[in-house]
Amino acid sequence: MNSRDGSMDQQQQQQQQQKEQQRISVPTATRRQHLMTVSSTLSLLFTMSLPSHAIADDPRRTIVVRLESSLDSLGVQVFNTQLRGKPVVAIQRIIRPKDSRLQPGMIVEGYNSAEQLLQTIQNGPYPLELKFINLAAGGDAFSDMGTTLVTPKDALELAQRTEGNNNPSLSSTKRGLSITTLRRPMSSDCAIESRRGDVLEIIYEASYIGRDGKKVVYDASEFRGTGQPYQLVLGNGDMIPGVDQGLYGMCPGEERLLDIPPVLGYSSQGTRIFRIPPDYQSLEWTVHLVSIDTTIREDNNILSRPEREGRAL
Repeated sequence: MNSRDGSMDQQQQQQQQQKEQQRISVPTATRRQHLMTVSSTLSLLFTMSLPSHAIADDPRRTIVVRLESSLDSLGVQVFNTQLRGKPVVAIQRIIRPKDSRLQPGMIVEGYNSAEQLLQTIQNGPYPLELKFINLAAGGDAFSDMGTTLVTPKDALELAQRTEGNNNPSLSSTKRGLSITTLRRPMSSDCAIESRRGDVLEIIYEASYIGRDGKKVVYDASEFRGTGQPYQLVLGNGDMIPGVDQGLYGMCPGEERLLDIPPVLGYSSQGTRIFRIPPDYQSLEWTVHLVSIDTTIREDNNILSRPEREGRAL
């Protein structure tokens, strides 16, 4: 083979390699853009009620993830939300994380929109370091095993509930979810409150407030015709976000009124199933918690979870 033929073979190999690199880079960029897609219809307008000094410089609160190039992926899906009334970006879902410590609900420090974050990841400069804040971490919020007692997502949901209670003067669409306790258990004992993963039995009545201010009942546990309380798994997405968030920390026998804005309900599109108009103002759910895990009721809620587990052994 002469030098000319060798040169041509080398050029052909280089061209083939360039084509292969282009073929690989296109789906990689597409995949990254998909992972960073903002699910605006599911944004929950989270707001943090803690004062600024409460977010201490605890090294366990912040996770730093380093990206080496635009081909490096975080492996998470993010969404736009709010923190103390300011726009922030939070992790919505974990797919194939760059860092195993990343969790849903963590806040990306220094970014006010997912679009801005995506643009930075695409354009650099590299290497790029991104800081993620765990709102559930810091101080005494850790167990003996070094893990947080609640998840970052739980911390966001708790902040949503607290913000709603602390701002009664705001309209429901601005303040987010509002929770009012209508009835407390007859007994002062409430050793176990509802938490993520619990099976709850509830009696409920759901209404929507129309544009004219008229209240219309559209669903209720008694409509189901079983004669039994409705059963759900808390935090499993069985209910609309406003109801799911509003049932944390309940005692069996407790009754709450949930004032739910459209963003935590059926969005502005309403729902055809229940014939809720698209321009409804808010939802009102009256919920009575009958039991937790079918056995924990108002009249026997005197043992903590560890005590119950110990007795079972």
